[in-house]
Amino acid sequence: MKVLASLAAAFCLCSPAAAETGRDALCAGLGSLAATIMTQRQNQTPISTLIQALEGSSPSEDNAPPWHEMTRAMILEAYETPYFHTEEMQQRAVANFQNEIELACFTGALGSE
Repeated sequence: MKVLASLAAAFCLCSPAAAETGRDALCAGLGSLAATIMTQRQNQTPISTLIQALEGSSPSEDNAPPWHEMTRAMILEAYETPYFHTEEMQQRAVANFQNEIELACFTGALGSE
């Protein structure tokens, strides 16, 4: 989580998007992205599918947008969470991951780890 935390902190605090949309909207957006990623993980989507989709969204590694590295770190972090067999536990995993990312963004704790 430390790598992800550092990347998200930099994105939350330094990106032009943060200035334009405000921290609340940015953190909510990061939470939504986290929920989507964890949902895919709990649906047993192969990690390579998500990484390939992410890599396909950037023209080149040199010109990757600032959120690219953070999204990749979120994907890797999500896949460290086990797959759960019951829908209730899958929903908990999604909610927990979303809340973890949002809390760290809202509190600014992402860069302090």
